[in-house]
Amino acid sequence: MYLLTPDAESAEEAHANEEDSREAFDLGTPKPRARFSDSWTKDFHVSPFNSRIGTYSLTAENPRPSTQTEKILISNSITLVSSEGYPKLVARVFSDGASIDPAAMSFRDALNLLVRWGWVGFLTSPRILLEARKLFFKHKLQLWYRPEVAKGSIARQPTSTEM
Repeated sequence: MYLLTPDAESAEEAHANEEDSREAFDLGTPKPRARFSDSWTKDFHVSPFNSRIGTYSLTAENPRPSTQTEKILISNSITLVSSEGYPKLVARVFSDGASIDPAAMSFRDALNLLVRWGWVGFLTSPRILLEARKLFFKHKLQLWYRPEVAKGSIARQPTSTEM
């Protein structure tokens, strides 16, 4: 789990707009969302096609800038930066529709959701293995064997912020 603090300019902008938030909500004007970001040294092994050297950079927007806002929007991106300093992998998770409240779903809606998305979990491992095969045999990517666990990555005590 990564805990993020607001970017400096995002925090200043949110504070400056605090007085106007009520009027902006009443007028239907979207309130600016606070951005959170940070970077960490890569200290765990995820893929046999990436070494444990490099950094991760995570950027997220506040999904619900106001308790009055009913629409929850998710927008997160993570970038793996190589040891040479270039972006090696960029992934983004975002919402493109209204959120779903499982407690408010009918049986039919729940069944529809299960039929449309339930198979994804079962096919994840075979799809990963298929793509790994392509990367290794077709694209000739270097294979990194799983390294030993890095010192300090196990059994650390929580920080005061995490507490």
